[in-house]
Amino acid sequence: MGKESRCEKILAELGERYALEERFVKKLTPILEVILSDSFSDEERVPLLEELAATCQRDQMIRKTMGEVREGVDALFSRLREMILRMHKED
Repeated sequence: MGKESRCEKILAELGERYALEERFVKKLTPILEVILSDSFSDEERVPLLEELAATCQRDQMIRKTMGEVREGVDALFSRLREMILRMHKED
């Protein structure tokens, strides 16, 4: 299996597992290509690939958390808006 197809396969697997965004995958591609290059032995490569997978997992968790934060902030501002409108109606 060639370097490119191996890289694409790993990125596809990580993308599916962690629902990676395309822009993140584009940034990971050159990093993964270096990891898969002949510059590293298999013994050196394994922990790097594990760290890459852990990074993808953290990215997924951060995106999920940020989505929840956005929903919370939206709900807060919606409630504040309702309260302000109600206060102005009472005046």
